[in-house]
Amino acid sequence: MHRLVELVSALESSPPGGGYVLAGEEEFLRSEAEQAVIRAVLGEAGRGAGLVVIDAIKEGGGQVPLAEVLDEVRTSSLFVPRKVVSVRRAGALVRAAADALAEFLAQGETPGVLLLHAETWDKRAAYARKLDEYAVDCSSLYETAFGETEISANSPLGRWVRERARSSGLRLSGEAVVRLIGLVGTNLAELAGAVERLALSRAGKRDVQPAEVDEVVAPSRSYSQFRVAELALEGRAADCFAAADACFEQGLEKKSGRVEHSEAAIAESLVWAISQELERLYIARGLLDEGRLDAKTAGALGVPPFRLEAFSRRVRAAEAGKLARALAATLDAARSLRGESEPRAAIETLVLRLGEIMGGIRRAPGAVSVGPGTRAARALSI
Repeated sequence: MHRLVELVSALESSPPGGGYVLAGEEEFLRSEAEQAVIRAVLGEAGRGAGLVVIDAIKEGGGQVPLAEVLDEVRTSSLFVPRKVVSVRRAGALVRAAADALAEFLAQGETPGVLLLHAETWDKRAAYARKLDEYAVDCSSLYETAFGETEISANSPLGRWVRERARSSGLRLSGEAVVRLIGLVGTNLAELAGAVERLALSRAGKRDVQPAEVDEVVAPSRSYSQFRVAELALEGRAADCFAAADACFEQGLEKKSGRVEHSEAAIAESLVWAISQELERLYIARGLLDEGRLDAKTAGALGVPPFRLEAFSRRVRAAEAGKLARALAATLDAARSLRGESEPRAAIETLVLRLGEIMGGIRRAPGAVSVGPGTRAARALSI
């Protein structure tokens, strides 16, 4: 599998072959890979008659036949020497026709360059192994380094941010990288935009520190109820208050795609997520006590291998008595929401109680400050 930077570098010195599979859920990386191929084939002006876009999923849910796609790639254009055929939502097509696609791509240069957008990609699957030589890695970039739980400048995402800044003439300190991700989140398009704003505002100055990030980049990170639950059960009250506040201000996206803005409904979602995380820790604690907490059993609980070490540390710190008290506090919060408690107040109270139960209220380096005068700020100052 090719890294995106390797593909871009190769295209600067040699024309593309018969095509590539843009493999992964990160749309920003797939778009950048596509733009690099378009520039290499059609020049900086690009697009126009030289770009053909095909949706692999037809109206009604049917799939475009592979023969139809390959016929388009094999057909010369009257307007440009060579064209680009971009097939969107091609994951199912790639999985179903991996052998035929591998055979086609192995033929080398054709009248069109085939780009297959595969939004989901399992590197261990047979289809992925067959197409590995033609695949470009466009998977999401983790904000934590292997085995860690905090945002890191040495994580895949941290390295991407640094490289993006370097290409814009900036040199971000490790702390500045962490601060940028903390403010903006993991969305690559938003991070790229933030780096561009930094480059414009820091014209003539290469080195960027966290304070300068704060001056230019407004907080826009979107938090989920699961991140709030994780922070609450780590005892990171200040970070948790900021994350919960963002949920109340921005709303929570539902499975339907609609955003929930009701504070009562958001508070219920936060309490539910905390209870689910408590249940996972409780089960894992039992597995640990039995000597059966490993990659397989943790995976069944939804813990990916790269987070196993950090998750195991959290489980070891989660004594059964702590978990029981935390669950009781969560149930109290759920009851208070069914009564007359104000939603934000109920969540603030729960976060403080969980911070005390799960090891003492603490604050991570670079944590977002709690606003002065708020109930949470007064509690933290006690």
